[in-house]
Amino acid sequence: MDMPGILRQNAARMVAVCDLDSLRVADAKELVEGHYRNNKVSLTVATYGDYREALQHPDINAVAVSTPDHWHAEPVIAAALAGKDIYVQKPLSMTIAEGRAEFPKSGLWNVHGPYHIEAKYANSVTVLIEDKLPNGIRFEGSDGWIFVTRGAERMTSSDPNPTGSASKSLVASNPDILATPLGAKDVRLHESPNGDHHLDWITSIQTRKPAVTSAEIGHRSTSACITGDAAANAMRSRPQRAPCGIDHMKK
Repeated sequence: MDMPGILRQNAARMVAVCDLDSLRVADAKELVEGHYRNNKVSLTVATYGDYREALQHPDINAVAVSTPDHWHAEPVIAAALAGKDIYVQKPLSMTIAEGRAEFPKSGLWNVHGPYHIEAKYANSVTVLIEDKLPNGIRFEGSDGWIFVTRGAERMTSSDPNPTGSASKSLVASNPDILATPLGAKDVRLHESPNGDHHLDWITSIQTRKPAVTSAEIGHRSTSACITGDAAANAMRSRPQRAPCGIDHMKK
């Protein structure tokens, strides 16, 4: 998933691969070395069965973690402690406790049923969140509205097929709004170069400027989905089997 995206970046070289399965790590090594051979680059890729050994590789500046979900937090924390830049698939952690986050003890809701929430901010902006609205975000202002969504993209086979305005990734009440250049004082959101998150990550490493998603945003955006009812709250943390897990890393 992430290897092909990172291999496309000329500013990076993949120098090592790691997997517990020796057959998979051998396949990964051949994939990477084959890519570089095809691009006239001579490079021997190191292989590891233990990520802790891989983090000691002197030429590794950054790591991409694409392990199963329950193995995200530990290698990410270990890589951070080793001073590496990190690209990790969501969720950032399997449980809320692994992400070191604190949530309110009351006022939580179960988003898996009908819901309607109004968030009112000090600047008079009101955000409506409810299950009856199309999947996406609609920004409304004095000049009209803009609706942003994934459009026809489907991340999994269970994603609903969008209809109407939701089938397009960007629409507005007046198309001229989308063609109007931003002014010098207008707020500009982060934009991944060429819409490529892997390139955005590499650029962030080079410039030391924030990437599209920080660790805190990454954790909050996924952990919010596993709170609410009693069954979910009971899974905010879980026993860890030593020596695996992050508990031993706190010492």
